[in-house]
Amino acid sequence: MTSFRKKQIFRAASLCLAFTFFLSSGPSAASPGYVQAREGKLERDGERYFPLGINYYPRNKIWEDFWLQYDEAETGKDLVRIEALGFNSIRIFIHHPSVTNPFHQEKLLTNLHHFLNEASRRNILTIVTLFDWAQLYADPDERELREILEKIVMPLKDHPGILAWDIKNEPDLDYKFYRSPEIVNHWLEKVLGIVREMDPNHLITVGWLHVPPEAASLLQKCDFISFHHYGYERKVGKILKDLQKRYPGKPVVLEEYGYFTLPLIRNEEGQKAYLRTVMREALLEDVDGLFVWTLYDHAPFQGVERPLQENFFGILRQNYEPKKAAALFSAFDPESFKARTGFSFFPFSGNCSGIFGWATELAVSLNGVIRRDQR
Repeated sequence: MTSFRKKQIFRAASLCLAFTFFLSSGPSAASPGYVQAREGKLERDGERYFPLGINYYPRNKIWEDFWLQYDEAETGKDLVRIEALGFNSIRIFIHHPSVTNPFHQEKLLTNLHHFLNEASRRNILTIVTLFDWAQLYADPDERELREILEKIVMPLKDHPGILAWDIKNEPDLDYKFYRSPEIVNHWLEKVLGIVREMDPNHLITVGWLHVPPEAASLLQKCDFISFHHYGYERKVGKILKDLQKRYPGKPVVLEEYGYFTLPLIRNEEGQKAYLRTVMREALLEDVDGLFVWTLYDHAPFQGVERPLQENFFGILRQNYEPKKAAALFSAFDPESFKARTGFSFFPFSGNCSGIFGWATELAVSLNGVIRRDQR
């Protein structure tokens, strides 16, 4: 082989190596498996991703007890149940006082990593809700925020099992404690910016009870809009339409919806009818994800004090048996939900048991405790 021919081969090989290096060192697409928001829809690996999810606490460990009394075997069994029920997504909460407590922090973070690994192994993606129970809005210390987020977000920025970071649960309920909603919104925007800086891979949202118009600027920076609904089921479609109009191009996820059961007041048929109608109304308006509240009924008076009905939103009973509503998820078919469901006579609904049930339901609704704003 002539020296000229050798030079040609060497030059071609060099160009090929240089081109390969350029491709690998330049901007690249998001890693496979991360959920993306594109053209108003959620996608995963180039296909539409519809999170059918559930908000989760173990059966007898709610709030901070979930992480501080974490049981790997119990969590594994629950994830098997969640998968068998038909869910592909889950939403969990990081209890802020535990993160800042030096005696609890390491345990919480170790258990969080274990949970995400186990869920991911079953191809269940997780929305991780940060700063639950935190009220840090006034005079936010950015150094402190960064320290907290460096412990939680930074180590998980490449984790394939995270669907999204949810900055705060129902922060609109905190507006009333401050002279202006802008104080709360400013803090949320600051946290969102830090999370985005630390983790460019995963989506970011905020879990509103009622999406407030005052937060328009913040919402434009979220990857998708999240809202919660516990009121009249047929209003869901109107809420979705309004959000899609106000924030065109943003996916909208119903991140919490639920209906409690109580003997003589609300029966399981009522829960199933309510959930089915909410899902129907949301699907008719092309919702981008559904997360029901919650997996289990909880033992009354467990943990923090709260209204009795708060313990009975589960689709599984305390004995692990499924309620009638569980079948909605194991046989989930979006098209089947679009058929007309039952007629609602009052601005609260479901099948209540007799006159006593209707009277009690009315009292519950007028009290405003039908809304889950205690958490």
